[in-house]
Amino acid sequence: MRTCSSLPVTAVAALLAAASFVGCGSDDPRVEASADAGSPADAATFDSGLDPEPDAGPFDAGLAPEPDAGSCSVAECPPLACRIASCASGSCAYAAAEDGAACLESGEAGLCHAGSCRTAFRHTRGLCVVADFADATLEGHTGAGLRSLTDVRAMLEQMERHWWWLSLGTHRMEWELTRIRLDQPLSDEAFSDWAEYRDAVVGKLAETVDLGDFDADGDGLLDTMWVIASTHDRAPAYVMGGASRHLGANLFVDAQSSQSVAVGAYGNFNHEVCHNLGLPDLYGPFGTIGFLSLMHDSWALPANGLSAFDRMKLGWFEPRRIDQTTRRVELEPAEQAFSAVRVATARAAEYFLIEHRRRPEAGYGSAPAERYDGLAIFHVFEPGHQGMDPPLLKLEPADGAMAPDTFPQPADFWAPETGAGHFVARSHLTGGELFRIENLERTARGLRLDVVMLPDASSPADNLLANGSFEDGAGPLPDGWQTGAWLDEPDTFAWDTAIRHEGARSARISNLGAPNDAHFSQQVGGLTPGAPYLLCGWLRGEAIVGYEDASAGANLCLMGGWTRSPGPFGTFDWQEQCAAFSADSNEVTVGCRLGFYSSTATGTAWCDALTLTPLQSAF
Repeated sequence: MRTCSSLPVTAVAALLAAASFVGCGSDDPRVEASADAGSPADAATFDSGLDPEPDAGPFDAGLAPEPDAGSCSVAECPPLACRIASCASGSCAYAAAEDGAACLESGEAGLCHAGSCRTAFRHTRGLCVVADFADATLEGHTGAGLRSLTDVRAMLEQMERHWWWLSLGTHRMEWELTRIRLDQPLSDEAFSDWAEYRDAVVGKLAETVDLGDFDADGDGLLDTMWVIASTHDRAPAYVMGGASRHLGANLFVDAQSSQSVAVGAYGNFNHEVCHNLGLPDLYGPFGTIGFLSLMHDSWALPANGLSAFDRMKLGWFEPRRIDQTTRRVELEPAEQAFSAVRVATARAAEYFLIEHRRRPEAGYGSAPAERYDGLAIFHVFEPGHQGMDPPLLKLEPADGAMAPDTFPQPADFWAPETGAGHFVARSHLTGGELFRIENLERTARGLRLDVVMLPDASSPADNLLANGSFEDGAGPLPDGWQTGAWLDEPDTFAWDTAIRHEGARSARISNLGAPNDAHFSQQVGGLTPGAPYLLCGWLRGEAIVGYEDASAGANLCLMGGWTRSPGPFGTFDWQEQCAAFSADSNEVTVGCRLGFYSSTATGTAWCDALTLTPLQSAF
């Protein structure tokens, strides 16, 4: 049974409690912790007070007749949902209420967005946990930071309102607040590391709270938890780090006096919430996204927004897909509407997202010093990350020059006034031309453009693998491939002729006894140290189940390291998976694998049509 000690933190909780909102939405201590993004240089001091929310009356789709001039008083102005009445020149005038304010539409409780009352939206309940020590409480701290539950609730409200704006009024993040008391006294050595601390917090919490109450998407994991450690003015190593998963809970931790807390950088906390919900970091040595995503720059005040890539991955919208020449494509500013296109390439892992970005004049997203207004063209390379070239996400600049690890400039946005000419998209895989953007012009609603697809005349790169299709061989297993497993079980490996993606054969791995980590592998030479490469192949799975804290099922990987493809579980038909990497030396050993390090699994996986090819630089 859930025994949280307080009501939801929003000021509108009492009203919304009467309505029902339907949410739509491996414990692994090796999960990489994510540090706070960006620089705190521009952060302002946190103010725990919030302006009172305007009263919201019954919803009325149209404005009521105004009183006669000279007789106006606010009290006489008919109440309208999500509208604030005022008197100007003796008549009633209305302005939009603050986003996130309570409202009613036809008697149903909702929240305001852009002047209208929203009653249908996705709903996630986050859990904030104040973690006291045996001899230290939150209230015992007298310095900068969070010193009371009132302070915590104020911060949570800031996060809720920002999240509501991020989602354009389609996803309500409702935080609930509780507290626990750990058995250990406060000291720098109370826990050996951050994993032990987080396990202790979740374990203690589970004694009184049903974690399943905070699982909106039904995946068996608590969606998001913020742990505030009552460490006073200390910063023990075990409370450092970002988002991770422990004992069935996705969580992140802050000391009550951390720098993020002290300056009120609520964007940092929603950045970690995004990690809990599956988004990757977009900062790094090859990052170029900057203020266009909270996943790169989360320190700004007011906090930044999210990119089309982030919103798509969170499931908030699906960009319009373009795979053939398309004229007169209309895009509204992304700060006001879900409006973007996804331009496909020959490889599912590589595509482009195009949206119209315009800096707001005030409020969220307005922190950048210079105004920008134009197309943001994102080159997406799903196997990548911001620590390698080519990265996961790169802004393609209009001025043709953008160094890695820099923020966008106004000249980097494609606009009719820049005179930058046609944009031509090129592939990271082949370097070939893919499409161009023509006839960019402004409209009353935003920007209009043509997307013209081009034939890719480039030659495919040579496959560095021998017998990547598993077709050749004279014995019981395909030529050029070795086998290995954590447990030496009979009948683990087979050369299958009944099930294959292409050709006549595939490689099969069967972990049908004890959970195992088994693989086909091949050593490949002739690589250029420091150069980027892409390992791809087709995998099929049947009844793959991870054991305890397993992080990967069927996957492609680099043996001896942590680089791998996603590694799904369950039963699935043939799907292409890829893993990108920069070569450490002139040799590498690649594998097709069922299981992973510290991640055993049962079931059956098939591998076929593997390729290892060089990549093009994104810069």
